[in-house]
Amino acid sequence: MLIFFSRIIDVTIGTIRIIFVSRGKKYLAPVLGFFEVLVWIVAISQVMQNLNNFACYFAYAAGFATGTFVGIIIEEKLAIGTCCKGYCG
Repeated sequence: MLIFFSRIIDVTIGTIRIIFVSRGKKYLAPVLGFFEVLVWIVAISQVMQNLNNFACYFAYAAGFATGTFVGIIIEEKLAIGTCCKGYCG
């Protein structure tokens, strides 16, 4: 469970960080990157300690997929990456 939820958190942060980088948020993006990698280290250390447990591999991959989905949902709610209905200004 720790691996799964850690991956959801780090991939979600990573998705939002990429949007911030593309939008020029040069002070916020590195802070998000710091926490993204910090959480990733927790997840990968658990996988490395349990190399014979294939459930850890599944949790890692499932967390990545779920984190991508959650990141997209959050980005849509924040409307960071796109302009609404084509009106920018």
